[in-house]
Amino acid sequence: MPMTPMEDDEFTAFLRGKAMEAQTALNYRPALFLQMLGSSGGYKTVSTLISQPKPSDGFTKLWEGGRLDLSVEALITESRWRRCFEANLLLAAETRLRQAGYVVAVPEHPDTPPLLEKPTISPKVLPPFPSFILGEEYTRSDVFKMLDLNPQPKGGDWFTGYAEHEGNVYVFCNVGIPGRTGHDYKNFFDGDRLVWSGKGPSKLQHASIQSLLKPRGRSYIFYRLSDRGPFTFAGIAKPFQVFDTSPVGVIWEFYDRHSLKSDIDSFLHPSSQGTVVEGGAKSVTVKIYERDRGARLKCIRHWGWKCFVCQFDFAKTYGELGEGFIHVHHLKPLSEIGDAYDLNPVTDLRPVCPNCHAMLHRKVPALAIEELKVRINGAKGYYIDDVTESTPA
Repeated sequence: MPMTPMEDDEFTAFLRGKAMEAQTALNYRPALFLQMLGSSGGYKTVSTLISQPKPSDGFTKLWEGGRLDLSVEALITESRWRRCFEANLLLAAETRLRQAGYVVAVPEHPDTPPLLEKPTISPKVLPPFPSFILGEEYTRSDVFKMLDLNPQPKGGDWFTGYAEHEGNVYVFCNVGIPGRTGHDYKNFFDGDRLVWSGKGPSKLQHASIQSLLKPRGRSYIFYRLSDRGPFTFAGIAKPFQVFDTSPVGVIWEFYDRHSLKSDIDSFLHPSSQGTVVEGGAKSVTVKIYERDRGARLKCIRHWGWKCFVCQFDFAKTYGELGEGFIHVHHLKPLSEIGDAYDLNPVTDLRPVCPNCHAMLHRKVPALAIEELKVRINGAKGYYIDDVTESTPA
């Protein structure tokens, strides 16, 4: 039955209380959600959010923090308020929750008071995800500490390529060189994707490969360019293409650093994740290119995330939205080289903002970085060597 105005006021207050609980538990304040409650009331706000084909940003935040019990989807399906919503909305809410790994606890009597605590049935919520930093180096021991593995593993899957822990997958691979056991699976970066092979005689139908390709959580990729030492965190990835060979081949596609929205959309719609190529065979010899993800991460880890020309810092200006965003400029454009070549990410690349990157390439050949710095300072009326205040000449 639909809500009366008095019930809607009570429901709105109930939702505000849960929003405050989310802020306390996860340090997340759902500002837009609270604005919608203030302007439209609880019933219309919930109906609008659940009717959307994709989950809201708030759902994503709660999913990441392991508190989907505070989502509007759970709050209406697990309380007496469910009697006020149409069957199609309840079905959409329950479907979204179940696809995200949450066990819906429907009350036996919908007219019972709202649930003030978490359901007595422990919800199957994906665990909070570890916060690895893109481009940073980690030893296996570092990863174990972040995952609170005690005692730390001394062997097994963690040391032979890939392992699963609490629904998440962790892949460790060498790129461009054989492993310490002598095996060389020819892993390499192809632009912003990683071409990778499973270990030994792995096959697509193996349970370990299926859990690798369809994890409940996320796939974390770590790589290194030597046969020992720490690994670089390459990012969170999903299978872009799978080769039904032995060993199994996978092309991993990486999410942007803060694309949690895309991450959960992909998780909730797994049918859109890539293709399988039967009997695919590959024999590839490559060198490192400018746009290879590995080279980009090595460059940024050395030079940082600020623009090398103008020192613009996206994170400082845009906050979380700007974290992990920067272009990478090749000091000698590939168009002027015309062929593959061995590249040193530290000496041959520099991080630059999109504006400076565009200005560098307004001339052919491209401007040198130092020349663009001179032009910027000249346009402002002072020069790089000035040691006094930056006042017009």
